[in-house]
Amino acid sequence: MEIKEQRTPKTVDNSVFNDRFKFIFSVNDNIICERFFKITGFDYDAINSERMKSLFVGEGDNQYGTVISMIMNDLKSKSRVWTWYTTETPVKMTGFEGDWEETDNSMFKTFVPKGEEITYIVYPEKVESENEETDEEIEQEIIKPFDVVFKFSFQMAQKSSVNKEGRTVFSDYVPVYEVIWDGSVYPKFVRNSVDMTNSFGHKEKDINTMNFIQSLTYRMTCDKCDLPYHIIREICEAATFENDEPLSVQRKQRVISYLEYGNKKYPMSNFDKEFIDGWRKAVEKKTNDYYRGRI
Repeated sequence: MEIKEQRTPKTVDNSVFNDRFKFIFSVNDNIICERFFKITGFDYDAINSERMKSLFVGEGDNQYGTVISMIMNDLKSKSRVWTWYTTETPVKMTGFEGDWEETDNSMFKTFVPKGEEITYIVYPEKVESENEETDEEIEQEIIKPFDVVFKFSFQMAQKSSVNKEGRTVFSDYVPVYEVIWDGSVYPKFVRNSVDMTNSFGHKEKDINTMNFIQSLTYRMTCDKCDLPYHIIREICEAATFENDEPLSVQRKQRVISYLEYGNKKYPMSNFDKEFIDGWRKAVEKKTNDYYRGRI
């Protein structure tokens, strides 16, 4: 008699591993990757700076910023690899030597092989009865633009508390920057097997012993980097100080976006910029002395 094992779902409390900042990459609100991290020397001005904005929002002809383009280029590359290995386009085998000759219409040229015919490997067509439902029809999906939505969200915690073990626990995360784009343009295999770390488990395995799916995944990830590491690094560099110049000079280098209306400029910021600048000016000398160890 077969005994059925009953499984009960358990929720693991990972709040002790939280940090002040995090990013979430999701597909149709299903979380694919989530990372918590800290930013040492974080400056509030950096949140609304052009440097931080450029990570998520592009300029000119570039619609997306550095971080988003990093993810999109990774998915595009994997889509090209998948298309290359799964295409049913006839593969040319002979007839590579020849010349391109102009036709009657000078805008087009025809390739004329030398001494040998052009041969192809042609994939046989699937012949099925009209009443029989084929596997291709079963797996075929009809999706419209934005039926599949990729979203990247950079978030910051608004509250912190100390637990019984004396550790700081962060909560109430609020999005700082969020970007969405259409994921229906990627092949289904790529959409359903997103791996931002590109840590394919069979990289150390002999490729000659892999099955088709393993070898395809290997080709899609073998030359890719660990995206979460580089994303966190980009965000930290945009939000911290790294040189020895006075704080006032460094903050001036962080240009805030302004909206001009009439004769006045309005900072694109979520806090009172004039109040902050006034207080900073009042304590500027004392702050610089503190960081240089004079007080």
